[in-house]
Amino acid sequence: MITIPGYIIQEELYFGDKSTVHRAEKDENTFIIKALRTDYPSITEISSFRQEYELLKSLNHPGLVKIVGIEKYKNSFVIIFEDIKGK
Repeated sequence: MITIPGYIIQEELYFGDKSTVHRAEKDENTFIIKALRTDYPSITEISSFRQEYELLKSLNHPGLVKIVGIEKYKNSFVIIFEDIKGK
């Protein structure tokens, strides 16, 4: 599992070829964190990940999970989502 300063990772929700998704707690709130799996992602992978973040951030619909932000993580980034407690 990943370790991100300030977050307590509670569980792994998804483990895929390119990314992992975890539920985490910070300041008594829970979040969903998506991270790239590789320790040293290519510029193309980082660019695609940031584009995913920008696209998701621009969407505003009551049926979509909200983006909280993006944070630097080791040699890459993680996308932080609100946790709607779904499966």
